Amino acid sequence: MTGDPSLAGRKNYLTRIARAKDMRRWPRRDCRLCVGLLCTQQGVRVIRKGQVWLHNVSEGGALASTRMTNIPTHFYIYFGDYQYFIGCVIVGESNEMLHLRFIREQPTEFIDILSRLTDPFEFKSKVRLSLYGLPEKPGTKDESGEQPLAGFAS
Repeated sequence: MTGDPSLAGRKNYLTRIARAKDMRRWPRRDCRLCVGLLCTQQGVRVIRKGQVWLHNVSEGGALASTRMTNIPTHFYIYFGDYQYFIGCVIVGESNEMLHLRFIREQPTEFIDILSRLTDPFEFKSKVRLSLYGLPEKPGTKDESGEQPLAGFAS
């Protein structure tokens, strides 16, 4: 985990933003998915990769666990072959679990699909994002005409 049992001392601006929205607006949906974790250290000179297990998820956050240590308060989880990224902030820790807040709200259709998946390793290789309610190309608009809500890798 992050090595710090108390997040009270963290003064990162992303953590402050996440705590400002402490009220849960969306229901959590149970899931069991293994996705990638990407974080930077020493500025952007060191990039670390790992795995994170999502135990429940909502449009605004997730409950997750990982064996990785010294995780910074902000990092990315990614789906597929670096195809879809979600920026995350750790807002709490309990019993080896990370309480995450997403930097941007995720589409409800995507979250609903995540909660229905039965293969925990669905996102360990390249996937067709349109099957999960996401646009295939970075920066493209979805059917509703809105821009994507999370960052993408090219």
